[in-house]
Amino acid sequence: MLADGDGTALISEVRAAEATRRIPIIVVSGFQGMLGQAAILVTDVLVKPFDENRLLALLKDAVAQARRSQPRLLHVEDDPDICRVVRRTLPEDWHIASAESLAAARQALSEDEFDVVLLDLALPDGGGEELLSVLGRAQVVIFSAQEAPASVASQVSAALVKSRSTPDDVRETIVSLLHYKDVRRESCEPARARSWDRMVSE
Repeated sequence: MLADGDGTALISEVRAAEATRRIPIIVVSGFQGMLGQAAILVTDVLVKPFDENRLLALLKDAVAQARRSQPRLLHVEDDPDICRVVRRTLPEDWHIASAESLAAARQALSEDEFDVVLLDLALPDGGGEELLSVLGRAQVVIFSAQEAPASVASQVSAALVKSRSTPDDVRETIVSLLHYKDVRRESCEPARARSWDRMVSE
């Protein structure tokens, strides 16, 4: 119970909003069992008086959980300018890793799991399509200078050609695949109607 309202109602509001529904919630209360059905919506509950170390441990776990809940993207691209523009186009809180070669991509994939892989087909040490068999459950978006062969395009979620795609096209393709359709443009740098050349020069 809060001084100006019902805490359980606030929990429900936080979970109902797209922008906050993944935020971990730790309830600190003097009464056990007061949450009722809202108990399934919270990360954990501490009953007063509580151990300070227990609270710190819960907060640490909650922060780690929040970080894991953000989309994880691997951008396999040997052009650093393209990598920089894509990074600026996507929301700042996403975890984005870059790999400039097949070898670097394989190393990144061996160390982490990704939700989306943005893949260039022309890499210094081979064709990006060589990675398709090791990408696991990641959604794959080909983003290359040449149109992907039909045999390759049929194995991925989407295929974009650099000369026919804006930075905004890349962002919207990735966002739609992740079902983050309500991510607001204010969370990243505006990109609509801006060319790659203009963004690279900024």
